[in-house]
Amino acid sequence: MATVLQGGLIVGILDGFDVLLFFGARGVEAARIFQYIASSLLGQAAFSSGGWSVGLGVVIHFAVACALTAIYVATTNMVPSLRDRWMASGIAYGLISYAGMNYIALPLTRVPPGAVPSWPVLANGVLAHVFLVGLPIALIVWRKCRRQNVGDNRES
Repeated sequence: MATVLQGGLIVGILDGFDVLLFFGARGVEAARIFQYIASSLLGQAAFSSGGWSVGLGVVIHFAVACALTAIYVATTNMVPSLRDRWMASGIAYGLISYAGMNYIALPLTRVPPGAVPSWPVLANGVLAHVFLVGLPIALIVWRKCRRQNVGDNRES
């Protein structure tokens, strides 16, 4: 559980900063970004619901980051060799998480349909999921397992 919370917090911060900086540079206000996230539950009403929908968006953002970490932890518990190849696994997981989020999860929510993303938006999304989601989660899990193995060897 600690690994999931640690991973969720770190990934939530990294990905959150990326989104705020990337879209902020394009004139999108921070509140609007988190209202967009809240629209996954509230639909269009999130954009006229004020501060509480911003807070809800922040909570959802970090909950998703924790869920992505939990899925990776569960997967590596079933396939432990993925932990040893944390870089390749992290890159693959970043790509899978991007695709899963954008092409499976989001269409099932109440997020208003948008235009096809431009190349810069697509590239930022993919690269952010690889370098700020997949790789950090894989590294956190690998380090946790490595520390546990070192501790196990000391007790022998």
